[in-house]
Amino acid sequence: MRGFIKRILKFFSFIRPIDNLVFKWGIVGRVKFGMRFLNWIVQRIFRVNSEVPFPVNYTSRVIGYKNIKLHKDYNTVGSFSLSTGCYIQALSGIELGENFLFAPGLRLISVNHGVNSEFKSADTKPIKIGNNVWFGANVVILPEVEIGHNCVVGAGSVVTKSFPDNSVIVGNPAKVIRTIPPSNNA
Repeated sequence: MRGFIKRILKFFSFIRPIDNLVFKWGIVGRVKFGMRFLNWIVQRIFRVNSEVPFPVNYTSRVIGYKNIKLHKDYNTVGSFSLSTGCYIQALSGIELGENFLFAPGLRLISVNHGVNSEFKSADTKPIKIGNNVWFGANVVILPEVEIGHNCVVGAGSVVTKSFPDNSVIVGNPAKVIRTIPPSNNA
């Protein structure tokens, strides 16, 4: 009987890592259990993004996760879990501010390559994204871009240069179409 109980406990030991992802990364309310479980299955059993320590949507890819600095807040971690089809390449580094929210199809590309496919990471600065930033669907952020605090980047935008705080940014190539008045609460 003791051996049977040990086998059952061993079988259900897979729940502990799921609880760790749920409570450590704070995605309890935003991401439904089915999505959390599906992401966990693909990430831990099928080994897609298996080295990434935070929950990632099963259709997204994260490369160079060790170079990503992010906050464990509700919106940021929830976006990684929910947003589908994202490609995040952090070989040169990505720094994400608090309350970073992004939609499906995001592309963060931190390092470029030359004509002969050699990477140019030695002289490339990391991508920096400020606090309270929202990216619409299919936004592309290219190397060395810095986005200020309280910015909105419209869907389908290709951001090739840096932008200041409180900007609404849209287009290909992206440009500021208006500034957001700073709130008294911030």
